[in-house]
Formats: sequence, structure tokens, C-alpha cells
Amino acid sequence: MIADSLFAQKKYTQSFDLYQEIYTSYGKVSPSMLLKMAFVKEGLGDYSNALYYLNLYYLKTYDKKVLKKMENLAERYHLEGYNYDDAEFFLNLYQRFQIQIDLFVTGLLLIFLGIIVYQKRKNGHISAMTGYAYISLLVVLLLVNNFGRERKQAIISSDNAYLMDGPSPGADVIDVVAVGHRVKILGHQDVWVEISWDDKSAYIKEFNLKPIEL
Repeated sequence: MIADSLFAQKKYTQSFDLYQEIYTSYGKVSPSMLLKMAFVKEGLGDYSNALYYLNLYYLKTYDKKVLKKMENLAERYHLEGYNYDDAEFFLNLYQRFQIQIDLFVTGLLLIFLGIIVYQKRKNGHISAMTGYAYISLLVVLLLVNNFGRERKQAIISSDNAYLMDGPSPGADVIDVVAVGHRVKILGHQDVWVEISWDDKSAYIKEFNLKPIEL
């Protein structure tokens, strides 16, 4: 690939332009390509876009090593929203393999349902262990589907972006924030996006956000 050749020759900006063209025109992106794009942007001092491409890399690979890199960059530039714990990591894994996990748990539920029917017909009652196992699996399936839903995130892409307490230019200003912070998206209302900021709801204009999605 020409872009890889340019990158190997340390012609970073030219290689980035080609990578970006491939991504925007064809929607094709590889983990190594994303890392190189992040490397170029970090080298140019564009830490916001460096974090953006590292986030895309994480969505592609779920490689825990890149989380530390993002945390270090965020700490260096005093950015919020990049703290990860093991619970969030496993939640991300669930979101990646949600269909397979749901099918597996559903299969177990069907097996236990068959056992329940068999025990009911043969013995006239259901054993406590079978009943508890079936209820536990049902609760697990309900919990992971309700609390394990994919949470969309975005990076604030404009400096001095206004956070409001309502979806209106006449609402009170909560904060004025710099570029690069990562926020969770809670919802949309016209040109406004509801986000989580300091564990509270806030609204920001849509053009001030760069959604993290492949």
C-alpha cells in the first residue's frame, strides 16, 4: 500500500492523507492503520484526533494496552472521560460478543425449561435447584440486556464548547470546555445532544462532537 510505504519513509502527513481518504471514501480501516493515524496526529500535537483514532482502534480490537495510552494522553492534557475499570472492560467485551452470549444464555434457558417440563410431568413438581437455576439465568439475561446496552461516546471536537442545562441557547451555561474530552451520549433533541458531564446531564450542540463509531 502506498500509504504504508510513505509512513515507513517517515512522510507522515502524506501517509495520513491517504489513510484518511481510504477511511472516508471506502469505510475500510485496519487496526494498524488506526494506530498509525493516531501516531501522526499525536506527533503533530493534535491530541484530540490522536485520542479519536485510539478510541476507534480500541473499538476494533478491545486491546487493553491502548487504554493506558489514552489515559496517559488524557492526564497530560487534563482531559475528562478516559478512566476505565475492569467492570467497563468486561461490559465492552459483552457488547462485542452480545449476540453469541445472548444465544448461549437463551440456549441454557431452553434446556432448563425442558428439564422443568420433564420434571413436572414425571414427578408432579420441579426441583428447587432447577427452579433457582432457571430464574437465575433469566435474571442474568434481563440484566445484561438492560444494563449492557452499547453506550455511545463522543469526543468534544471544538474549543470553548458550551455545555447547557437544557436543549436551548437560552438555557443556563453549565460549563465551557476544551477540545478532547470524551463524553457519554444520553440522547438527542434537534441539534442538541444530551451528554453526561460530571455525572450530570448536560446539552451540547451536535457540531461540537465527534462520535466514536466505526
